[in-house]
Amino acid sequence: YTDDSVANLQKAINAVVRGYKVTRQSEVDGFAQAIIEATGKLEIIYADYTDVDDAIDYAYSEIESGLYTDESVADVLEAIDAVERNYPYTRQDEVDEFAFAIDDAVSMLKYKPADYTQVDEAIARANAEIEKGIYTDESVALLERALNKVVRGYNILKQSTVDGYVISIDVAIRNLKIKEADYTALENAVTEANQKIKSGYYTDDSVAPLQEAINA
Repeated sequence: YTDDSVANLQKAINAVVRGYKVTRQSEVDGFAQAIIEATGKLEIIYADYTDVDDAIDYAYSEIESGLYTDESVADVLEAIDAVERNYPYTRQDEVDEFAFAIDDAVSMLKYKPADYTQVDEAIARANAEIEKGIYTDESVALLERALNKVVRGYNILKQSTVDGYVISIDVAIRNLKIKEADYTALENAVTEANQKIKSGYYTDDSVAPLQEAINA
């Protein structure tokens, strides 16, 4: 108990006078009452909760960042809820354990995984374009290179890196170049048609539509 409250109790004890006759019983009873009252006013010296409060403040600042998994946050909250207040200073070791338990739980916080939802959507878009088979090998190769750069398993601290994959894939999709049409069959047909025209074997009326088709 505090020195002041103990001093008041000691004062009440020291005030006791022995040897009174029964005619002064009320005064004797008064001594008892004074001691009882002083005992009831004893003030406990409480344990120091400074480290506990600091640990709690730090724990909440980490939790409120939104970076950690629900399970690991629950462990921290459980450690905080386990704190019991108003322990006397004789139980300071137990109070210190509350702080240690909170700090340990904070140290075990696990970061949330990065969100790969948009990455997966970008990959699906890319594969859909590649499957069309209408783009040049070079531009498809650049897109596949962007796809191959995707690294899985990052936590939320690397969300910006993960988001960068989406940008790279979408840029590569926009830069896809469509292949030129294959004119081989057409050129062969034109060559054959010109040979027929030059042979002079055919009427002008039948050659005219052929020439028109070539000119088109």
